[in-house]
Amino acid sequence: LVTLATRIIRDFPEYYHYDSEIEFTYNGIKQGNRNPLLYNNTLGVDGLKTGHTEAAGYGVTISGKNARDGRRVILVVNGLLSMQA
Repeated sequence: LVTLATRIIRDFPEYYHYDSEIEFTYNGIKQGNRNPLLYNNTLGVDGLKTGHTEAAGYGVTISGKNARDGRRVILVVNGLLSMQA
């Protein structure tokens, strides 16, 4: 997932802004972003994904830039027992 996230950011920067949208509307249905870290402006998180599979449990892949030096950090956490975890 880190490799995929890195390649998405590097190879398709024109689409990356979609990962940080707080909400979108499609076919008249409003959907909020399920990445709770996007809602905290102090963290510098700017996107990627959340998900769940039976094999891996709940997980999140997040990315953000360090405000001091602009360095990008990508974090993957899987195996969580719930969305809240």
